[in-house]
Parts: sequence; structure tokens; C-alpha cells
Amino acid sequence: MDFNFDIIAACGLTQGEFAQLTGASRGTVSNWVHGKSRPTAAYRLHVQKLLKVLTVAHDKGKLPGGIPTVYKGNMSSRRKYIRDTLKRTVSDIKRGVD
Repeated sequence: MDFNFDIIAACGLTQGEFAQLTGASRGTVSNWVHGKSRPTAAYRLHVQKLLKVLTVAHDKGKLPGGIPTVYKGNMSSRRKYIRDTLKRTVSDIKRGVD
């Protein structure tokens, strides 16, 4: 199973933010991104689903190359924006909304 970790940067997320979303450490995510290791069975399905949601959010323009400037300086607001956007995208996927 291949993982396209390029979508993390394409969405304007840091590896640390992706790590928070997966529950893995930033170092672990860095190893995945750089091909030094692969997600273990415990993370594999979650990472696969999260990458799919990020791809859909990015393709639909919900995370178009980054977080709006208003959120760049405030990490708490930035994380909330990312979580809310991903929740809406997951909801849209489940409902079949384009």
C-alpha cells in the first residue's frame, strides 16, 4: 500500500499537525514522509483515511494550498480550522456530496 504524503504539504499542514491528527509523534510522521519507515498496522487504516480526506478537501478547494492567512499566527485557531474543515469533508464524503 502506497501513501502519498505530499498532500500534507499541499494542504499547508506541518508534519507536527499531521502527527496530532494521527496520534503519532512528529518524528514518526517524519520517518513515514521520508520513507524511513511505514505506518504500522495500528496506524495504517487511520493514516490512509486521513490522507484520503486531506486529498478530497484539497481537491475541492477546502484546503487549497494552505490555511487562510488569518489563522497563520494563532496555532489554536489554526488547529480548529483544520479539524473543522476535515470534519466537514468527512461528513460530505459520507453523504456523497460533491
